[in-house]
Parts: sequence; C-alpha cells; structure tokens
Amino acid sequence: MGRDKKNKPRGQRDSGRTWAQDTTEAEPAPDIWINTAPRTAQAALEGTPPTCLVRWGQLEWYASAEDVALTARDLSTAAAYADLIGTWFRLGLDSEHLSPMLTMMLQDVMGDRPPVMGGMMGSEATLGVMPAGISARKAGVVMLKRGPMAGSVSPDGARDMARFWLEVSVAARQDELTALAVADLLGVDGHGQVDAVLGYMAGMRELGAKERAEFRREEAERLRLHVGLPPASGMAGG
Repeated sequence: MGRDKKNKPRGQRDSGRTWAQDTTEAEPAPDIWINTAPRTAQAALEGTPPTCLVRWGQLEWYASAEDVALTARDLSTAAAYADLIGTWFRLGLDSEHLSPMLTMMLQDVMGDRPPVMGGMMGSEATLGVMPAGISARKAGVVMLKRGPMAGSVSPDGARDMARFWLEVSVAARQDELTALAVADLLGVDGHGQVDAVLGYMAGMRELGAKERAEFRREEAERLRLHVGLPPASGMAGG
C-alpha cells in the first residue's frame, strides 16, 4: 500500500539516497513468505546457484541464497538504526536534524553498494529496506518495499525477519550439499529420490515443531516408498 501525497516522507536526499524518513504513520505490516526454492539433483550437479522463493501479496519471485543473506544483514542494520531514530526522537531531535546525520552513517555502511528501489538498502532481487521514524509516536520502524507493495515492521520484527531469512539462505545452501551427497551416493538413476528428499525437507521447513511431527507421520512412509526403502514398520519387525 503506497502513501498518499499528504503522507509523503520527508528526508535528506544525498546521491540518490534518502534515509531517516519521517512518516505520519506506519505502513501495514507485510505478509511476506519465504522458503528454499524447489531444488533438483540435476540443478545441483549443473552448478546452478541455490535459490529461495519469496511471496508477498500477488508477487512471487526467486532470489539467490546470497541475495537473501545480504537482505538479512540489511534488515538487522536497519533495525539498529530504527532503534536509534526512536531514541533521537525521544531526546527531542526532529527529522530535519536527524536525517543528515543518519544519511552520513548509512553511507559508510553501504560503501560502494548502489541504492535500490529509489534509494533504499536491500537488493533489487529481494526487497528495498530502509530505517524510518514516526515522529508522532517517537518510534523507529523499518520500511519494506517491492514493486507496488510497501509495508513496515518494528525494529524487533525486522530482527526476527532477518534471523529467518538468514536461516532460509543457509538452508538453501544445505539443500545444495544434500543434493550433491545423495546424488553421488545413488548415482544417475537416483535423481528422482534426491528430488523427493529435498521436497520432504522443504515441507518440514515451513512448519513448527507440532505440525512437523504430524507432517512426518503422514509423509514419511510415502517418502520411504518413493526412494525404494521398506516401510519403517517392516524394518522394526525385522
């Protein structure tokens, strides 16, 4: 959801970057879903970089594990600066004084990386990320954007999001190693089994502990049959 003209952010613009924006109210919290992208043994053997699948509203796209990890780092950085913005507001600084200082600090953080999506941190492959402040609430937030979608999260929410995005990035790389190891073990004829194992892992990754246990009860036997193993009950009885 975009801002209307009366809520257009104000901030110090420098070299195409706008930091420390002051907005009248926060955007709605985004409902962003991410998981490892479906992986195949063939893709791993061909050296195709591991990717993640992201959904936000009607948008769905793929991003490399590397871009997802970079965005996780930017989410953590933005959360720290959003906390700082909130502190500065509570100390009595207004956005006109706050924005130039934060701009200089964030330029040092970004280094030679170009801004994305109109002057934000993050990646064109994932999300635009930017610390912002709500002066009326004396609070900092982290703004998120991609295409027509926009939203905001609290600093703690951004840190939680960063942790999960980093976990998914690591999981995508782990899927890569798993695919290679099992493909080497089973050979060319085992690619279908590798794909089944990776799909099973991706399914569990979306669930909490309770739901994961139920998923395993329902899907484990199906997986064993798919990869050519006897039922677990048969093995226990033998």
